[in-house]
Amino acid sequence: MKDFLKILFVLVIVVIAFVSGRNYGEASILESKDYKETKSNLADNVRSDEELRLMKEKFQNLLDSADLKKADEVYGKMMTLFLVDLGLRISERQQKDLDTGKTQMAMCSPSSAKASVAVKEKKPVEVPVETAKDQAEEVIEQAPRFSKLNSGRFKSTEWTLVNSSSAEEILRNLEKVKLTDIDAFLKGAPQTSGNDLQKYFGTFRGKVSAIDGSDYGSLVIEVGPAEKASNVTGEVKFFRQGKVQSNSAFTTDAWGYRPEGYQGNMVSMGDRYLQLYKIEGSDKMAGNFYERLPNGTTKLIGSFVLNRTDRI
Repeated sequence: MKDFLKILFVLVIVVIAFVSGRNYGEASILESKDYKETKSNLADNVRSDEELRLMKEKFQNLLDSADLKKADEVYGKMMTLFLVDLGLRISERQQKDLDTGKTQMAMCSPSSAKASVAVKEKKPVEVPVETAKDQAEEVIEQAPRFSKLNSGRFKSTEWTLVNSSSAEEILRNLEKVKLTDIDAFLKGAPQTSGNDLQKYFGTFRGKVSAIDGSDYGSLVIEVGPAEKASNVTGEVKFFRQGKVQSNSAFTTDAWGYRPEGYQGNMVSMGDRYLQLYKIEGSDKMAGNFYERLPNGTTKLIGSFVLNRTDRI
């Protein structure tokens, strides 16, 4: 009997040790750094695949549209989709090679091909490939960073933003293109001409949501043609607690600033800035609201999605 109790006692100890060891091992795996990184990477991949799926649907709708009659325009849209797709999948280190590839693809476009025929009799100055690459990389490294995204990823995200189809998608992409240094973004940027501002024509109203999700205030933006050709006129009003906090009226041949190759229009309101985007295919204007502090740093106040109200 005593031997039986000893054996039973040993078996109970073995079972308890096995169960405890298994539970500890499972808990250790769930809390491990590799497990968490794998889980995060899986979530990022799912988001990227969803964004890619949406872009492919939009491109298919574009091909089915009867509006695209020019081969050059179809080619341009295909190149844009390709670069956006590629931008979603590359790393920071690979972006330099992508920028070089963009230049080569631009040279292959129909308009560039025509230009090449016109000047083919002139022998181009030969620059060693390695030297040109080193110079390009040096310029990129020296350029000040204005966002957490590199320039190529920033531009592709802007394209996704202006082609967004819902308020949730718009706000999600606005978060991605937020600026960390307004001065760096506007350095050398030309003014946005009246011809480029026609897509902003109309009266747009909506609330500004602070970064914590609270109601920060509301905006009214009105832009339209002026009496003089190529000029624009308009007004920007910002309200807080039902009262006008700032009001800016203008009649000019240019309004705001837009760096070359980017789609947003940066408009100043004293020490505050609006990063404006017209959403294609809908009567909406969206953007981020910033404050430039006295020491030159950039503070994000919030974001907004405005609806056009001058159409019934």
